[in-house]
Amino acid sequence: MAEISYKNYLIWGYNEVPFSLRKSNNDKYFIDSGRLTREPLPYRDECIATAQLIYEQANGEIPFVLFSGGMDSQVIVEAFRLAKVPFNVVIIKLRDFNKFDQNISWNWHDIKFAIDWCEAYNIKPIILDIDVIKFWENDAWDIGSSIRTWSPQFCVTLWAIDQIEGFPVTGNGETVLERHKKFPTKCWDIDHEAWRYTDKHAFIRNRNSAPSFFKYTPELKASHLLDLEIIKFANNEYTGTDLWCHKNEIYTTHFPNLKPRPNIISQWRNGKEYSDYNGFEFMPKYAIEAEQKLRTKLQENFGYNEELFIDYDQRVKDLTKGYEHLYEAFKIKRKGETIWKNLKTKLVQIFKKN
Repeated sequence: MAEISYKNYLIWGYNEVPFSLRKSNNDKYFIDSGRLTREPLPYRDECIATAQLIYEQANGEIPFVLFSGGMDSQVIVEAFRLAKVPFNVVIIKLRDFNKFDQNISWNWHDIKFAIDWCEAYNIKPIILDIDVIKFWENDAWDIGSSIRTWSPQFCVTLWAIDQIEGFPVTGNGETVLERHKKFPTKCWDIDHEAWRYTDKHAFIRNRNSAPSFFKYTPELKASHLLDLEIIKFANNEYTGTDLWCHKNEIYTTHFPNLKPRPNIISQWRNGKEYSDYNGFEFMPKYAIEAEQKLRTKLQENFGYNEELFIDYDQRVKDLTKGYEHLYEAFKIKRKGETIWKNLKTKLVQIFKKN
């Protein structure tokens, strides 16, 4: 089969069968992120090393990065730039060829950041124009149903990957920790089977690629989990329970030249207020209706997806087996967890006495 992470260390599948696909809602999703083969570098250096490794693993193919301008893809292209290896940048423009001037795209606000970055470093991107309405009405179902995805937006990404020769590189990001609402230092490392849509597509196409850049090696995954800013979040030193809202500020501690996109507010999908970026926020009503029609059809058939909540501390312990000193250092930094355990023990003792 194709290599879709380094030496296919990242294993996912159903019912404990590696690289299998869901056949029914009763199937049980699982993921295993492998073990370290060396000590991880600091996060910035590990990202750059991963870009260098991907170039080497591409075996003569030129890596290309799908670049939306979001912080995840900014980190990836910046890592490739700093690695000083050949790579291409691919930008998707969402259009309706029948109703709009060819110079206008619905996701102009999204790709502006990608184009600005390319111009700053004199990189000429590959622009893919997609008649997204026509695509959703005709071809997207075949792509979406092949991997059982519920998202028409994911189908656009997979369409783009199929258009370009070379070694595809995409990334969903790794800032996915979630903190317990009642016990602030209790954290989970989240994995959702829906996020494996690029991995599944590469598997089905039997195409060597890096569909999950931030999980391409166990060293990059560990570097993320062991990063001081991530530990600070787990120790309740950041506000909120979801690390996603701090993604930009954490990434820019490692890549300070990158520019986070500000949140936007738009009336997207069924008139609901939507504050975020995904590139589809400012589509006209008839385009949203076409998207929703396909989304409904996909969800009716493939809407069931599992989300895994993996204990953060246990994840680090498992990942660093053979490098126990890393875990011991991690435990010291996880002082919030230690404080909570001590407090819990004291409360139990007080309760028993009374």
